[in-house]
Amino acid sequence: MTKRQRTFVNEWTQWFRDAQITDCQPARLVGYALATFANADGTSIRPGAPRLMVAAGIKNRATLTKGLRWLQYFGWIAPVADATPTRAAEYRLTRPPDLDQQLKWGAREVARLKSDKRWRDAQWTDTRRDQRLGLRP
Repeated sequence: MTKRQRTFVNEWTQWFRDAQITDCQPARLVGYALATFANADGTSIRPGAPRLMVAAGIKNRATLTKGLRWLQYFGWIAPVADATPTRAAEYRLTRPPDLDQQLKWGAREVARLKSDKRWRDAQWTDTRRDQRLGLRP
């Protein structure tokens, strides 16, 4: 059995998953959808707006445009060719210039959420214990 080769799309998807992208939910949806249309090297992404909206679960064109603009602005995708009346716009996946910083922010957010969950779990355990002991109604 051969070891699965890591492609650029695999790496990009892992970076995208681990980066903090909380300020634009459509960007998260559109980014993952775009990755499904890419070649192994992250190129030739040409799904067209209607197909991309369905793949991303987005209902209107303005939300799709917001997601695409966010991804371009932060360096996750790059336009290759503009749309024409007979051809969809083409994009390619790119490595953001500040990827390390985005990954640090993502790791910090994961740590914060884990610590919040531990605190909530501890509170829940205390409440249940107190209820069993008759200290709380």
